[in-house]
Amino acid sequence: MAESADRTPLFSAIWNGKDEELSKILTAYLRKTISYYDYSESYYHAFTAGLVASSGYRVMSNRESGNGRPDLIIADADTGKAAIFEFKRSKKADDMEYDAQKALAQIQTMDYRSGLREYDSIICYGVAFFQKTALAISGQ
Repeated sequence: MAESADRTPLFSAIWNGKDEELSKILTAYLRKTISYYDYSESYYHAFTAGLVASSGYRVMSNRESGNGRPDLIIADADTGKAAIFEFKRSKKADDMEYDAQKALAQIQTMDYRSGLREYDSIICYGVAFFQKTALAISGQ
């Protein structure tokens, strides 16, 4: 029988901008599930999309918004909240902070928020992955 995980802490971290907690949660999931064969940006993208799927929230992967396609958007029409994610794969652990900041800057540069005008609160995350570690940095 498949193990079912309580994703309440995951979504609490996302909606409340707790990037350190989000980093820890994503890292814990990675350590439990992936193999060293899985170290590609597309894998990390699909992995994260799978974590948030079937959650009751609207989940959009690579949908046009602003001047491009953010990797992932999670939206809650009932509360007027949305979260935008941009993912990067780091080549070494020392690059994670830079890559997460670069992902966050991409959200701004490409104006991904403009496609979500119907939401009152939008939080943005640049997330860098290196092997079985995630680093999330939030911004508004």
